[in-house]
Amino acid sequence: MKNRMMVAGFLGLAVLLVAAGAEAGRGRGRGGFGQRDGIGPRLAQELGLSQGQIDQIKDLAEARRADDAKIVADLGKLREELHAEWTADNPREKTILALHDRMDPLRKKLRTSQVRFRFDLLGVLTPEQRAKFQQLKQDRFKKRGERKAKGPGGDGTGRGLGKPGFERRGGPGAF
Repeated sequence: MKNRMMVAGFLGLAVLLVAAGAEAGRGRGRGGFGQRDGIGPRLAQELGLSQGQIDQIKDLAEARRADDAKIVADLGKLREELHAEWTADNPREKTILALHDRMDPLRKKLRTSQVRFRFDLLGVLTPEQRAKFQQLKQDRFKKRGERKAKGPGGDGTGRGLGKPGFERRGGPGAF
């Protein structure tokens, strides 16, 4: 009994630590692109942003988050419904397709918001900073392609489809 309580206590502590770590790291990345506040400290330094520019970008990101919050919440609810339908004993094709039809306009709104934010962000930058930003994006894209080509093993073979004769089965996205 005492051992079970200790194990339960350790498991509870582990769950709390993992949850706290995930929350602490959310939206932080490596200080570059895609930061919660629009731009990370490393990228801000590379671009030579002034504090006024940083504050302006943070305000833009905050306004975008506020505008997108309802859309994100609605999309989350639809994802839950979709997951419930896919995991039901007898998933219904019409229901799944209808849920996707309801999700598509919301996704489009988020993509539009992302594009508008990017142009707003570019409007804050000087022409020199904008050119540097574009170059950094191109370099990042090139590096990502190189990493992808090497694959997890580093030999260029990538992950492939697994062992010969192995096939994925079940659920959405299966082939």
